Amino acid sequence: MNDIPVRKINLGFDSVKDFKIIDIEDLLKAGKIVQKTHRHDFFLLLFFNSGNGEHIIDFQKFDLKNNSAFVLRPGQVHSLTINPNSKGQIIEFNSNIFDFETSVKIRLLKKLSRRVVLECSEDEYSKLNALIRSMTTELSDKKMNFSKSINSYLNLLLIELDRIQTTTKLEQKDSYELDKFDKISDLLDKYVLEPKNVSDYAQMMNLSSFQLNKITKTVQGKTFSEILNDRKILESKRFLLATSIQIKEIAFKLGYDDVSYFSRFFKKHTDLTPIQFRNKFK
Repeated sequence: MNDIPVRKINLGFDSVKDFKIIDIEDLLKAGKIVQKTHRHDFFLLLFFNSGNGEHIIDFQKFDLKNNSAFVLRPGQVHSLTINPNSKGQIIEFNSNIFDFETSVKIRLLKKLSRRVVLECSEDEYSKLNALIRSMTTELSDKKMNFSKSINSYLNLLLIELDRIQTTTKLEQKDSYELDKFDKISDLLDKYVLEPKNVSDYAQMMNLSSFQLNKITKTVQGKTFSEILNDRKILESKRFLLATSIQIKEIAFKLGYDDVSYFSRFFKKHTDLTPIQFRNKFK
């Protein structure tokens, strides 16, 4: 089985346990940045100040724009191209960097990663950049309790990102619905490879199918069935690119006994058959 590479945090001299800041200008000294398709086992924050490039996250393409931020959670598949004369920072960290309220921070990171890219005003980006500079200084100076200071700055950074995201229409939702949607997403992460339908998920949430659909329509503008189909397509793409197993095995893993039906389902949502998709992107 040929898996998509999984990257781990490569700690350098100016790093603390489970945390790293990388300056894009330093990376570009070796030439254009081209990171082929991979995934990682840590959280990644990409802050792009200026320049241009391309970021493909779970097979969705984003042009790198000035004053933007990307939030990636562990397991997401992505590739990254950054052209010369670009500026910004990449922050990598594991969840055990947090010294308190870890579960709250993880839920916030998951919420932020739903939107993937945040386009900031100059003032908003300036606030983010100031916090990043403070963390960089702490890493460099290594004064007493500098790791705790970095933790505090990281907490503030997540709060600022959340404020930016909450100003968008996507996040102007009732907190109850957002909390329920996060739990729905967790269930999809856990059970997407099992043959469960809308009523199964509704039962696990102690909701009616109507209530389940109301929440997903409010938060994402889609029915739960549409979201479930999106996740199955995403998992299909990951299998197609991350492994060399046959199409019929992928269909079976996703709960489809009929490989022809699975192929039609995949083409309906991607305009490509599974084989065409694998040949095009692998």
